[in-house]
Amino acid sequence: MKKLLLALLLVPIGFTACHKDKPLCEGDANPMCTEELVTLRTRVTDVYGAPVMLDDYYTTRNSTGQQIRIGATIHDGEYPLLDDGFQTTLACTQETFTFRGFKNGTEVVSENYTIGADRCHVRLLKGSTQLKAR
Repeated sequence: MKKLLLALLLVPIGFTACHKDKPLCEGDANPMCTEELVTLRTRVTDVYGAPVMLDDYYTTRNSTGQQIRIGATIHDGEYPLLDDGFQTTLACTQETFTFRGFKNGTEVVSENYTIGADRCHVRLLKGSTQLKAR
């Protein structure tokens, strides 16, 4: 009976520790975080909805001009924007980033994003995850 009571008390904590609807870093200073590495992604397609394979892409941290290149496997035209490697940099804040993609030396996609981080992971706060190449 004690184990059941303990389980009932702990389960809600696990579901609310890094809930998307909560403001960044509100609440407990030591949340229960998952071990998974979060990578924010966007999908680039042509006008017909087919995935676009970019020749080059990167995300710019607009406040510093830093170009961020995340080494990740690209599947079905999905490209990484930012991952939990930036969680400590962005913890409890948010910044504007720009994703840029190139094909044959020409920029074919550019999108602004607002990205922040809570105490656990980076989070996409604003910006489209479905982009059409020009």
